[in-house]
Amino acid sequence: MNMSDSDGSTMAESWEYTRGYAGVFGRPPAPFVAAVRCLLTQHAEGASEASGSTRYQILRLLKSPSLFSPLYFAASAFTATTISSSRRTSESDLLKAFLPDEAASLLALVYLWRRASSICDGEELRFIEDTLVDPMNLGFLVGRAIPSIGAGLSVLQAAIPILGLTAFLSHDPQGFKEYRRLVRRQGGGWDCSLEIKRWGCTRIQVGAVLVQSLGFGTKRSNAIANVLGGQAESGQEEEDGNLEKDVQMAALWCQCLSTTGKAPEIALAAKYYPTHAALQDTLSTFSMLRQDRGQSCWIQKRKEDLPPHQLGQTAPHENTTEDTDEFENL
Repeated sequence: MNMSDSDGSTMAESWEYTRGYAGVFGRPPAPFVAAVRCLLTQHAEGASEASGSTRYQILRLLKSPSLFSPLYFAASAFTATTISSSRRTSESDLLKAFLPDEAASLLALVYLWRRASSICDGEELRFIEDTLVDPMNLGFLVGRAIPSIGAGLSVLQAAIPILGLTAFLSHDPQGFKEYRRLVRRQGGGWDCSLEIKRWGCTRIQVGAVLVQSLGFGTKRSNAIANVLGGQAESGQEEEDGNLEKDVQMAALWCQCLSTTGKAPEIALAAKYYPTHAALQDTLSTFSMLRQDRGQSCWIQKRKEDLPPHQLGQTAPHENTTEDTDEFENL
């Protein structure tokens, strides 16, 4: 499709386009999918940290320095006390920095970004990165400040609509460049209606399909797609409706804090308010990250970015697995 084509595609056709564009990422490695599903199961069971076979699976993945690195810097950005400036942070220590759902979401986002970096034009990808970093960081911080939402869900709703753009960039580089320039001239943000005209679907739909393929299931991905796409449904089963409400509240808080630095001006259910201390900590950390791009851009960190005291004591290459080698080669 091009910008002049009709946007009258049916919803079914739109999702067919979506699956096609998401397909440029290929099939995610089975160990990532298994790890995400196990972490989400533990989250549903109320676990505060990964344990048992789930822990073993994640620690195997973290043996890859290229996977360890972005999560190490994410922990430094969001949970600074976890990271020592002189002593090696072990894979086990790093895993303890995140709740199971947080670890699941960060694993997924790191994988998708690394995959995008391998299939997209680097210069154009930097434009996407510039619009991804702040919303993603704020999404994580908002979710941590409001436990009823959780950072795992909140960071997904903030990041995947932007990550979905990378599929358009990979499949249609010239079309993406035209689209990016058009939205810049119009002075607005990314535009779903223009995406429908050009590609037959939206970045939100693509992002939702990508995280679904990584083990998040239809309930989470549909909740994000429905709310951010303006098609949240009423009369759903209680669990689905609660997820959509959580996504809606996460998006509302992120929008208000990014534009005004203040709480939403409408009355919310009590569970959707952070404590005063948590809100101030969110604002302070977000401000610090916006000023320190080296720390805020944790998602694109590589093995070579790790400090010497980390690299000097990482596990030897021969102890890595085929699973980690697959990530190293992305």
